[in-house]
Amino acid sequence: MAKYSTIIFENGANLTAEIAQTPSEVGQGLMFRESLCEGCGMLFVFPREGACGFWMKNTLIPLDIIFLSSNKTVIDMKENFAPCKTAECNTYASSAPCAYAIEANAGFAKQNKISSGQQVAIRWLE
Repeated sequence: MAKYSTIIFENGANLTAEIAQTPSEVGQGLMFRESLCEGCGMLFVFPREGACGFWMKNTLIPLDIIFLSSNKTVIDMKENFAPCKTAECNTYASSAPCAYAIEANAGFAKQNKISSGQQVAIRWLE
């Protein structure tokens, strides 16, 4: 059964995110999904702060990736990444160690004026 959270950015923007926490869930991410509803995303929770890298292999929808530090501050963003349609795909890494990452529909960060340094609250839903 999927677990969810509400993510609230310092500027009031928010989204509902499915939680990817186990190695299997993190590895799967949003692969093979044909759509992601407006205001929805995926929250990746890593066991400890460290290097974070993502790729778009088998991902069918364009995404923004927002990286957070252990104190839930936006440290980096990668915007408007298109699905990878080749056998080899680029990896997109955070410029600093991260403890969380958020994937949302492409354009979410720009539309909601998300920027480095913003604080984020995560409310875990049952």
